[in-house]
Parts: sequence; structure tokens; C-alpha cells
Amino acid sequence: EYREWKQQVRSARFQQQRPQAQGQDSLHQRALESQSALEVTLRKAEAERSCFKDRGGSPRRVLEKARAMAEEQRKERDAKEPARLEQELWDSLLAKNRLAKQQERGLKTPR
Repeated sequence: EYREWKQQVRSARFQQQRPQAQGQDSLHQRALESQSALEVTLRKAEAERSCFKDRGGSPRRVLEKARAMAEEQRKERDAKEPARLEQELWDSLLAKNRLAKQQERGLKTPR
């Protein structure tokens, strides 16, 4: 009876440790996969950087171009903003009046 109990305890411990070990293995596997993905990304970025420099590209020029484009987009958005706000105001007023008329009609129905 003692031997059976001891075997049950041993098998229960083994079953408990097995999923934990599998969990650690999967965590280790995920870490390896993410590390390899990072290395691939770094190699790709390095290759793109060297190609960019070989073509005579300048990071400063790219930054200036991006800033100019952002400034253009901001000006365009700012120019459209007042018209959009006015349209929203009119839409809300129309919806408010429509709702008021519907409620008014509902109150005036004969009984």
C-alpha cells in the first residue's frame, strides 16, 4: 500500500513538473523566435541604410522633406477646419429642429 501511494505521489509530481517544463520550453522558444526576428530586421535595416547612402541620400534632406510635407498637410487641414465646423453646426441644428418638429407633431395628434 505504501509503495502504491509512493508511486502515485511520484507520478503526480512528474505530471506537475512536466507542464511547467513545457511552459518554460515554449517561453524559451518564443524568446529565440523574437531574437531571430529582431536580427533579421536589423540586417534588413542595415542593408536599406547602406543602399540609401550608396544612392547619395542624406538623412537631413529626408527629414527636411518630411517636415515640409507635414507642414503642407497641417496648412491644408487648418484651411478646411472652419468649413467642417460650420457644417457640423448646421447639421446639429437641422437635427435638433427635426426632432423638435417630430415631438411637436406627436403632441398635437387628436385623441
